[in-house]
This record gives sequence, C-alpha cells and structure tokens, in this order.
Amino acid sequence: MHTHTNIFYRKNYDPYFLLIGHTCCDMNQGALPAILAFLYFQGVLTTFESIAWFVFASNLVSSVVQPLVGYISDRYPRPWLMIAGIIIASISTGAIGFVQSHDAMMLCSLLSGIGIAIFHPAGGKTAHAVVSSDHLGRGLSLFYVGGNIGFATGPVLVTIAMTFWGPEGTAILFVPGIAVTCLLLFMNPKFTHALRKEKRHITHSKEQGKAEKERVGAFLILTVAIFFRATIFFAINTFIPVFWVKILGQTVQAGNTVLSVVAAMGAIATLCGGFLADKIGVNRVFSYALTVISPLFIAFCCIQNEYVNIALIVPIAFFLYATSAPMMAIGQRFLCNHTGLASGITVGLAVSFGGITAPILGRIGDIYGLIATFWIIAGCACCGMIVSYLIPDASVKK
Repeated sequence: MHTHTNIFYRKNYDPYFLLIGHTCCDMNQGALPAILAFLYFQGVLTTFESIAWFVFASNLVSSVVQPLVGYISDRYPRPWLMIAGIIIASISTGAIGFVQSHDAMMLCSLLSGIGIAIFHPAGGKTAHAVVSSDHLGRGLSLFYVGGNIGFATGPVLVTIAMTFWGPEGTAILFVPGIAVTCLLLFMNPKFTHALRKEKRHITHSKEQGKAEKERVGAFLILTVAIFFRATIFFAINTFIPVFWVKILGQTVQAGNTVLSVVAAMGAIATLCGGFLADKIGVNRVFSYALTVISPLFIAFCCIQNEYVNIALIVPIAFFLYATSAPMMAIGQRFLCNHTGLASGITVGLAVSFGGITAPILGRIGDIYGLIATFWIIAGCACCGMIVSYLIPDASVKK
C-alpha cells in the first residue's frame, strides 16, 4: 500500500519527529500518578483512594475519546489533532499543582486524559502514513518507543521539579509541551501531504475495486488480547514497587529502581520487537512473546526472593514491551482503511484499559493480599497468550 521512502536506508526523519511528539504526550500520562502521590504527601490529597480515582477518571475518559478521535482522523486526516492533544495534555497536567480543590484537580485530570486521547489516533495514523509497508514494524516501533520514554521520564521530571519548587513545579511540563508543539507545527505541512497521499490511494483503490477488505472480526479478537496485555502492563507499573516493599521487604528506593529498569528495558524491547516483526511476522512476535511471559509470571508468583524476582521481571518486561509495535501493526492491517481508529485502540487503549482495571486489582490486593493480585495478573497473561493464537494472520498479501 505504501510507496514511501524506506526510513532505514534513506534520510527520512519524519518518524523521529513523531517519536518526540509521542514522548512529550506520554510524559504527561506518566507524570500524573507521581504528581498525585506528591500532593498526597504534601497533605493536599488525603487518601490513596482519591489518587486512584483521579488516575481512573483520566484513563476512562481517554478510553471513550480515543476511538471517536480515531474515527474522525480517518474521515478527515488532520495531523494538527496530535499537536492539539499535546498542548491540551501538557497545560492541564502542568496546571494541577496550581489548583487546590479536588473538583479542579479532577477537571485537570480529565482534560489531560482527553489531550492524550486526541494525540494517539492522529499520531499513529501519521506514523503509518510516513513509513513503508515493508518496514512497518520498525517504523511503528520508533513511534511507540517515544511513549515508553515519555512514560518513564515524566515521573522523574515532575518529581525533581516539585522537590525544588513545591506543587507549582508541575509547570515544568509546560516547557516540553510548548517546545514540541512548535516543532510539530513546523512539520505539519509535510505530515498533511503524507496523509492526503495515503487517503487518495485508498480512495483510488476503492474506485478501482482493489481496496483491501477490512477484517473487523479479527480486530475484535486482537482487542481482547490487548485488554489482557494492558492489564499486565499497568499492573506491573502500579504494583511492582509495592511488591518489592510489602512482599520482599526491600526499600521504596529499591522498588522504584526496579521500575526504572523495567522502563529502560521497555525502550530496547520495543525496537527489537519491531525489527523482529519485519523479519518473522507480526503475529509470531506477538504470540511468542505472550507465550514466554505466561510461565515466567507464574514463577514470579511462586517465588518470593529479590534476586529471583528481578531475574524474572526483566525478561517479563522485555517480552511484554516487544509486543508493542507488532500489535499496532496488526491492528492497522486489519483496519487498513481506518488506521486512525486502529491506532487509537492499539496504542492508546493499550494503556487506558489497564488504568481502568488497576483499581479493581488494588481492591483485591487490599482484601486478599498482594500475592492474590499477582496471581490474577498471571491469569491474564495466560488468557492473553491463548487469545493471541486465535488472531488471524495479518501478513500483507503481495
């Protein structure tokens, strides 16, 4: 379908600009829990439940808005939507430290979720338009790794700023938000050209009766697998530090260090997953990775030893993140004429789904213990593995 320049053999830096945009956007998503935790220790928020509800609300509104924006992006390709998403997310998240009432904080959290939701479908569709189909896995992995970087650096950035300047330190998020907005505004004409060229190709194919047939049923099966993957992803980011402290008896710093290792592993694994997807196929990478994760997570639940657990969580994180670009590529191939909608679900909801289930898992942990929560996560890994083998082949027919 694509005739664009191969981004790995000629100079085409468009995917790297999208990587920067994705980093900036997801910096806000990663920063939100850290901001709320800081405000809790400052006495602005009084319960952990309130923190969970702010995060839940942001992810819920994001889950609702992303498919809608994806649909709009497919009908009216507008790359400036992702620019609007970045500035909305950055300003609303950065403003949380300046408000006092819970209602105002909730509004900021909701606006942050909306901004994030606007970015992902438009950004994913643009990424699909600027890379070649032969190297779609590697091209999309560049876009996806930006989210990994943003999710990892957001908490660090706001924690440092709020340590020095107090709650108002959240304003640090204004800086990358405004800078990246200006950068992408400069690139907007080029992105618009790529999207219009792709839309003309789709329209021409339909008129000639050569348009690829979309596989909605297959996409729904993929969505189920994404739901289980999202639950694992968000649970690891939420509960691993607590596991290290409550179950293994380690320090909070040790738990956060493990989370940093997981995030660093994620960036490497995302790129590796994209490369392998182009070599052996997107379905194989997605299914094989989830197959490896399942027994590792069961072993993680059975053994409580800091050295064994760190030896297990590293490969779990690697293979979990390795599925990122393949699942995005599978979704875009199944909904080949609605890549914006496919991106909104495979990229955005891949995190938002988990944000919705996290409070439920936390509640189970409060009642039955944290180990019970991790056994449920292991069950999700097994379910995701099974569903992944039910996904039809997404290979491009040549």
